[in-house]
Amino acid sequence: MLVAVLQHMGLMSIILIFPLLVADAAGLDLVTTARLVTLSLVAIGLATFLQCLGWRGIGSGFLLPVVFSAAYLPPLLAAAKGGGLGAAAGLIMVAGLTQILLSRLLFRIRRLLPPEIMGLVVLQIGITLGLIAVRLMLTGGDVAGRGRADFYGVTIGVTLALTVGAAVWGGLGWRRAAMLLGMAGGTATHLLLPLLAGGALPAAPPLPLEWVVWPLAAPSLDLVLVPGVLVGAVACTLRAAGDIVVSQQAVDPRWRRPDFETIRAGVLADGLGTLVAGLLGTVGVNTYSASVGLARATGVLSRRVGFGIAAGWLLVGLVPGSARLLLAIPLHVVAACLFFAATHIVLAGMGILTQRVLDTRRILVIGAALILGLSFDAMPGFYADLPDFARGLVSSSLALSVVVALALNAVLQIGTAPRSRVDWQAGDPAPDLAALTEGAARGWGLRADTATRMAMVAGELGEVAALLAAPGTPLRLDLALLGTTVRLTLAWQGEALPEAPWQGAESLEEAPGAIALARRLLEHLADRTQLAPGRITAEIED
Repeated sequence: MLVAVLQHMGLMSIILIFPLLVADAAGLDLVTTARLVTLSLVAIGLATFLQCLGWRGIGSGFLLPVVFSAAYLPPLLAAAKGGGLGAAAGLIMVAGLTQILLSRLLFRIRRLLPPEIMGLVVLQIGITLGLIAVRLMLTGGDVAGRGRADFYGVTIGVTLALTVGAAVWGGLGWRRAAMLLGMAGGTATHLLLPLLAGGALPAAPPLPLEWVVWPLAAPSLDLVLVPGVLVGAVACTLRAAGDIVVSQQAVDPRWRRPDFETIRAGVLADGLGTLVAGLLGTVGVNTYSASVGLARATGVLSRRVGFGIAAGWLLVGLVPGSARLLLAIPLHVVAACLFFAATHIVLAGMGILTQRVLDTRRILVIGAALILGLSFDAMPGFYADLPDFARGLVSSSLALSVVVALALNAVLQIGTAPRSRVDWQAGDPAPDLAALTEGAARGWGLRADTATRMAMVAGELGEVAALLAAPGTPLRLDLALLGTTVRLTLAWQGEALPEAPWQGAESLEEAPGAIALARRLLEHLADRTQLAPGRITAEIED
């Protein structure tokens, strides 16, 4: 367990650069910056504890650490430059309250947040983290004026070689410790190579020894910047939902659909964590997708590891000088580990998307949102020249993808209905029920295996109708989507379905035998069946 805790904490350390960027924007001196770092460590410790709690509707209950979110960074930097830490803290408190409100509304607005949008968010997060990792690797960790590290190419190579080697060719124990092994080897290489070349050890971050000091500033609020953090809160809500869905998949091999109760509890904890971060005066927090990727890669999924991570951050934050050890890990070493974790996140997002059968509307939503989101990093100059209000709404590639996806999804749902129906006459050629169910499944964005089961159930219902309906009488097949349940209802006029499945059946080629076989197949294919005179209802859970 200790190995898993250290791996996650090491991977999370890269995000500690965000409070330093805010401190730089606010013009803080060295002592105040050190105090902000300490409060930041306490904030992510408390937020991680809340997320892993899973008690009375608070927390997802998964191994899901929490870190600072880049979605809030653009408006925070603007607030810090204009009004100091107090203005930034006020915005983060608004973001936390927004997420808490959204957690209460998730079930009601779930039609606006279909699973494929959650998959898009996970995919976009994986790509974004991967690009961040590549940028840090190629620049040798040169961010926030730290300067490019010496021998960074060799260090990155050692880190990736050890991490990938242990994960691919190592045994179970080595696979679980792959990230920690790579991080330790990369850090050792970073320290030793300058010595071998006749240089000196790299200097540690200059942080003074001091206990926790709070508050650092009185919260204030700049209303002009509120739209930016509101979009950030929505993006963080979807990111948390996506991370929770991936965690659900990881712990349940038979996962079929998102559990909205768990998602709601996790988003609530995310909002509470962000509110706590705002009260402490630091950057807003969000679930950490890279840790989800690490958990999937190593197979260590126990939430006890999450509690260990929370305790570790609280210890590092409360013990004077402990942050020195963590911040001494080279950024380009952490970036190499982040790159490894991002590959698993990308695959998880693609998995959520490929499970669904999508119609043109949904394909357009996902494709347009993904392409425009990627354009944010490909064309930064264009988005930098947008008006202040628009720039606040699309402050990152993830925020842009979320805005586009939600807007297109809402607009393109106009004219769609969660119901479909086909009528025909007994004795006439039956309509193409497979095409009917496929079209409905694509329009509703159902899972591929659900669409297959729908087609098979509709086929069996058509067989029953042909055998029981009186010639020339009307037949009707209704399809309806009720939440996550697909309901198929066949209505006819004629004989009732026999109570005893095989009553009077001597051969499958005769009507009683064929009806009995169709009924047994319906019971096998559907999750629930209901019989009534002249009516059969079959329900399938998506």
